[in-house]
Amino acid sequence: MNERAYYGHESQLFGVEEYRLTGGKGDGMRLCRYATARDWTSPSPPTAARIFPACISAAKTAAFFSANGYVAPAYYDDKEAGWLKNFTAGFLTTCGLLAVGSPCTDEGVRLPLHGAVDNIPAERLLWDMDDEKIWVKAVMRHAQIFAEKLILTRTITCSKQTNEITITDEIENVGGEASPVMILYHMNMGYPMLSEAAELYIPAAAVTPRNAHAAEDLDTWSKVLTPPPALRSSAIITRLAANPALPPSSTMTAATALRSRSTRRASTASRSGR
Repeated sequence: MNERAYYGHESQLFGVEEYRLTGGKGDGMRLCRYATARDWTSPSPPTAARIFPACISAAKTAAFFSANGYVAPAYYDDKEAGWLKNFTAGFLTTCGLLAVGSPCTDEGVRLPLHGAVDNIPAERLLWDMDDEKIWVKAVMRHAQIFAEKLILTRTITCSKQTNEITITDEIENVGGEASPVMILYHMNMGYPMLSEAAELYIPAAAVTPRNAHAAEDLDTWSKVLTPPPALRSSAIITRLAANPALPPSSTMTAATALRSRSTRRASTASRSGR
């Protein structure tokens, strides 16, 4: 079927709309809204690696949106757990690039919760589409004098035929020395996709509570329970069973792909211990 014969402008069905927020801590944030004519749209702030704050499928929100709401990178607090003041959550939050996880000290450097890349504005943004897909490309520079000089190039590809999104990240070390690199794709699912009727299925070989509070609910870790009046932090650690049908690979596949490279003599080093 020739879809073009049925509409006057393609934005009726698909494309990318760019706009800015006004008011509150999100004031001035530049957002992109993707439309693919597949019953979902996703507003995404290209001004940082904070992608998909709200992923809407069939007019229903699939992501968790924190009490902070939209918070511009200018409010980022890089001290200890100050990241939580900016944490919008959303369908996917990117953590790194020097460290992920709890605040810690590594080789004399104090590292904050989940790193800074989530709050680094993009230097360049472009988007385009063809008959099969829409793609958005943004560049974030994670750098400082006498320290790391990393560039994250992110390409988000949205299919026009299916409800599929592919995120491809390329991290480039443009400095003269090796740099630690870590990245975490922090997925955040929320109501109404998650409710008392939802249950999580993953191929886990073992499930380990992170702390005593998490251990209290170990028997029901895969079920979504009614939230108590005062939510407390808890987490579980799952150890996935190896799948012999899948070949080993150094590249993340499926919904995400990650490549790191260096344009200079120094190579990219991995930070361990977190």
